[in-house]
Amino acid sequence: MSSIADQLKNINVMQLKMSNGMTYEEVLKSETKRLKKCIIDELQNYYNTYDPVYPQYRTENLLDALELDDNVRISGVGNTLSVYLNFNHDMSYNPSILGGDEGYTPYLLNYGWKWENQPSTPIYRFSYFDGIHFLENARKKFEEQNPYGIKVNIESY
Repeated sequence: MSSIADQLKNINVMQLKMSNGMTYEEVLKSETKRLKKCIIDELQNYYNTYDPVYPQYRTENLLDALELDDNVRISGVGNTLSVYLNFNHDMSYNPSILGGDEGYTPYLLNYGWKWENQPSTPIYRFSYFDGIHFLENARKKFEEQNPYGIKVNIESY
């Protein structure tokens, strides 16, 4: 007969059922979709706040670029949801309208930017931008309505 420790090693935690009848895997996949919706909602809210001066450069590709890994995992510590966010490369990098390097839009929208040599009259959303912190805001909204007490950890990218 195997020891309890050996038996526990063979249990697939993801297939255990919760009191609501759902497996941990089903709950995590459902909550992953909810997290994605929170992120998309934050981006859409930002896009709805203004009309760009140069509308031809606004693609809103990020709304379709966000991909979440289907292989959800339970963190080794507590009830942290480990999900890997991925923004499709072709939809996330945009060329500079000034002829410089491509910019990684998720990073720029989240954290902002500032030209090193600002024009005499800086132009908001063109020569500088404070960032909207959409990832942090989405995580906060996700955790505010959180029946499972799941904590989300978003790694810097």
